[in-house]
Amino acid sequence: MFEFTDVYRSEEPQRLNSALIIDADDTLWPCQEFHDVAKAKFASLVAGELNISEEYIIQKFTLIRLYKIPKYWFGPSQFTASLVEAYESLCLERNCVIKNDMQAAVIDIGNTVRQPIPQFYEGVEDSLIKLSKRGYFLVLLTAGPKQYQELKIIESGAGELVDAYEIVNAKSEDTFSNVMNKYYIDPKTSFSIGNSAKSDILPSLKAGLSAIWIRKGNWAYENNFETLELEKFKDNYKTVRDFPDVLQHIPHRIRIKLQY
Repeated sequence: MFEFTDVYRSEEPQRLNSALIIDADDTLWPCQEFHDVAKAKFASLVAGELNISEEYIIQKFTLIRLYKIPKYWFGPSQFTASLVEAYESLCLERNCVIKNDMQAAVIDIGNTVRQPIPQFYEGVEDSLIKLSKRGYFLVLLTAGPKQYQELKIIESGAGELVDAYEIVNAKSEDTFSNVMNKYYIDPKTSFSIGNSAKSDILPSLKAGLSAIWIRKGNWAYENNFETLELEKFKDNYKTVRDFPDVLQHIPHRIRIKLQY
């Protein structure tokens, strides 16, 4: 992975790099679909046990999950904990006994969202190689538990296809500004690429980047935000269906690398 030395480090470093700041989950590989399948299995299990509609069960789980995010953020453990809490809360509502075997079954369902080795969407690997050849410094920016996300980056092979990666609890305007400062990225010639308007697109636009929004893989947390703010930046982002479509909107650049 390409690394900077202190050659460029000064009080006011020049913005030398045209970069692509790229999301991982549901942008490079599927993630949300595993959560959707797990939620459906959970709802079916609990509905049969407590005689409650699956729709209500999923609503209960979603409320609990959204409430916990600001404190516990993202990740498989937090997802599973929310499933268990939803089951226990529903039991209390129905004056039912919380059963150990049911709790164990819920935990087993929650654990299914852990991906052994993420598999790229079709065309992603080839597209990353082409984007790098077009002269961009590639930064993978993902949110979630550091150890878990890093394992996915390494085992998927994504770490070998980008120049750097950063793992954060959640993304904000400051997150993108910090990444640009760390790698001396010029926002005028750089892009953010991701599937989440709330996490990948709007905060990067606020930070001064252009953006490409891949319209797939969202859930309640990502969709629950004010879209009017995004409308202000309508001239600064494009929408595409799949990652390889990004190539249509990324021009070639002259890339500057350090000479050792």
